[in-house]
Amino acid sequence: MDAFPPSYVDHNLPLVLISGLAAAGEAGEEAGEAIVSGVDGADGGVCVFSDFPPVSGAVADGLLAALLAEDASFWPWSSRYFSHRANGVGLRIQRASRTYTLPRKKADTTQYAPDSDGLAPVPHSPLSPLTPGSEVFPDGMVTPSWISKHQCLVPAAFVNFFPLTTDTNMSTLKDNQLKIEINSLKRDWAQSGYKTRFVVVFLFEDGPVLEDANYRISSIRKATGLDPRNVFTLPPGPSPLDIQRFVKSLLFSIQGAAVEYYRDLSKHSRRKRNRATIPPPTAPPTSGTSQTLSQQGWNVRYEFKLGVLAEFRQEMDAAGRSYETAYDLLFGDEVFGAIAAWSPRFDEARMLADVLALRILRCHLWLEQTTPAVQFWAAHRRRIQSIAHNKGKGTNNYGWEAWEVNWSLIMAHTISRSYIPPSPVGTNSGPIFVLSEKTMLSGERVSPWDFLHHRGYWLARAAKHTARRRLHAENIPQEDRLPPDQHNATSQRKALSNVYDTYQAPEPHVEYPIDDRPGDKYSHQILEFLTESVAEFAKRGQVRMVEKQKFTMAKEYVRLEAWSDALDILRPLWLQISWRREGWWHLMEECAWLLRDCAVRCGDFETIYRIDWELMNKKPERLMKRHLKNQ
Repeated sequence: MDAFPPSYVDHNLPLVLISGLAAAGEAGEEAGEAIVSGVDGADGGVCVFSDFPPVSGAVADGLLAALLAEDASFWPWSSRYFSHRANGVGLRIQRASRTYTLPRKKADTTQYAPDSDGLAPVPHSPLSPLTPGSEVFPDGMVTPSWISKHQCLVPAAFVNFFPLTTDTNMSTLKDNQLKIEINSLKRDWAQSGYKTRFVVVFLFEDGPVLEDANYRISSIRKATGLDPRNVFTLPPGPSPLDIQRFVKSLLFSIQGAAVEYYRDLSKHSRRKRNRATIPPPTAPPTSGTSQTLSQQGWNVRYEFKLGVLAEFRQEMDAAGRSYETAYDLLFGDEVFGAIAAWSPRFDEARMLADVLALRILRCHLWLEQTTPAVQFWAAHRRRIQSIAHNKGKGTNNYGWEAWEVNWSLIMAHTISRSYIPPSPVGTNSGPIFVLSEKTMLSGERVSPWDFLHHRGYWLARAAKHTARRRLHAENIPQEDRLPPDQHNATSQRKALSNVYDTYQAPEPHVEYPIDDRPGDKYSHQILEFLTESVAEFAKRGQVRMVEKQKFTMAKEYVRLEAWSDALDILRPLWLQISWRREGWWHLMEECAWLLRDCAVRCGDFETIYRIDWELMNKKPERLMKRHLKNQ
């Protein structure tokens, strides 16, 4: 999955930042600076400043642990799991420092002069195709930075923890300090322009609760203008069970507000889409640059945003519809068809197509629509294959095989993160494939390859295409494998860029460099994929696939000249292999000769004698005389 930015791949969850709790062993300001502090202030973002010390102690430790335990970032991608654990909406919970810097909502326009009519430049988001300096200016559609902004930087809720003293002599002074601090924080958040929910939690210090505790909290709330729904109090000396109940109550109250936060963002994007007009850019593109983004390109951008925001709300059916709309628009003549072939924007469009397909797959598996997921996976492969042929470089190259590997890994990764419903097909250890919901409900016939097979199948497919990638790389001409500093002319480097597909693969001199063993990296990748694949097939009792893949692994170890590793695989395989019982003597003989070579290299004479004895049997096709001839 390294071929895609993490923000493009990860499932989106409402972001909740907790501030003001020091973990065990942290003290002073170091506790506030330990985790997340927002963006770098150099870009002119809004700084929410606070030098208030964090709360520490046993209660703070318990609260912090309980809150982080509710982080849903690594939960299975499944509607059943989320509905059981979090009332349908999981949260991404992270610690944040007291001082937090938010990204700018609008780019700085002071460097641009008014237009010919004297009108000031129109400010837009720093990530917009309308803003000079943006990654997507002037004709790009989406950047992963937009998702990172909402998933990692701008929270739906910011939870501030403050101590509430039980000392009667200090209560007035401490309460006034809290009022000043909370008002300052609220003012900074209001100036940022974001609609983040500002939540305050008061933790009583150790000691008896004073009779005027409710009055003091009410006084702080009124002086700061806090909504009563955003103020929470934990009494002193809570038990672990009390802390758990408090955390559940706190997060339950945040969930609804978080969903509404992202629903408001969706309404904003939908309004802009429905205008059907392209806003004026902050500054027009300079001469010589590419054209501005078309209306259909803007619609792709809006639909993608609507899909991501629906995913934030865990409304995966709505997210899937938006992603599918964006996907269909992207492949239209006005978007993909209008982009110059194999330009940087073309690779960005391919990336967006893959990301949309990945997210559509996740929506299908989230809703347990396994057969539509497999059918869409295959349909996207065919569509990209057609574009690769029609736009130029075709599929007979290492770049295409690199994409095949990554597309297989996408399905393997999605399956591993999803909840696959039990199926009557397979062993008790797990299903070999999942029956189509169409077959089970209506009796409709579905092709076997449209059933969702387990993760091991897709890892094996990735290994197969890695081997094909190696074959193509081995055929790269020697002169193309030279580093850039050894080429005679820049024009030759430009010519290479028109020959090789480097969308998800490096240039030839990196793909297959001129060194002692350039092909070893492929063997290591194949072994990594097959090791995981064998474990999946073995769990399901698919013996023949396990034997085939172990034999392939042994060949890769031989290629690496790791004779002992190959011997460790082949020796137990040869003793119990099913090929002997099935009478597949040509495969048995190939396995025996490979094992014998490894045994000779490692000095395992007993294995050599055993193999020679079996090879003298009349059943194998090539008998012992072949071996004696090669001595």
